[in-house]
Amino acid sequence: MSQTTEEEPQPDEFADAYPYLDRDYIHYKQTFGRDPGAKVVGLLADGGILVLRNCDAVELAFLQLDRLEPAPRPIDRMLEDAHCERMRMLGAECWKMTKHSQFTKRLRAINHTARMF
Repeated sequence: MSQTTEEEPQPDEFADAYPYLDRDYIHYKQTFGRDPGAKVVGLLADGGILVLRNCDAVELAFLQLDRLEPAPRPIDRMLEDAHCERMRMLGAECWKMTKHSQFTKRLRAINHTARMF
């Protein structure tokens, strides 16, 4: 008798590069919360992030993401860069880490409003 278990996201290179991000954003590309749609986050190579809010089913399909289940973030940097490029095509907000306090304040606001199912 085989027993199935849910796969946990693998620790990856992004956790050390983005210590200010909530664990859910390190391990998953999107989160689902109270608002309609999904919130999608891309991790840029330079330490910034891309954010798309309230993504509908069509946008999630373009980003190659499931509309009901969070997609684990790839360990491969090239795959993450391709994900970020698709996000840019949809007009994602780019947050650069210029002023650390303002950056973390905005991230805390995102972390507070998004909740993983």
